[in-house]
Amino acid sequence: LSQNEITNLNSNMFAGLDQLAELELGENTINFLDECQFGNLKNLRSLNLSVNKINLVHNDAFKLLDNLIELN
Repeated sequence: LSQNEITNLNSNMFAGLDQLAELELGENTINFLDECQFGNLKNLRSLNLSVNKINLVHNDAFKLLDNLIELN
């Protein structure tokens, strides 16, 4: 999903993708990460948020990502 001019991540955006292991969201215009933003992505191991406009990250934005090993 890189380079798609995504500005917001809605809470249900990744519903049903619980087996997803890698998510590329780089080079968008995302500016805020909400509480448990990626909560249903239990198997996510790699998350790329580089080259965005993130200026606010909730303390628990990554709380449920127990398998996350790479964050850019």
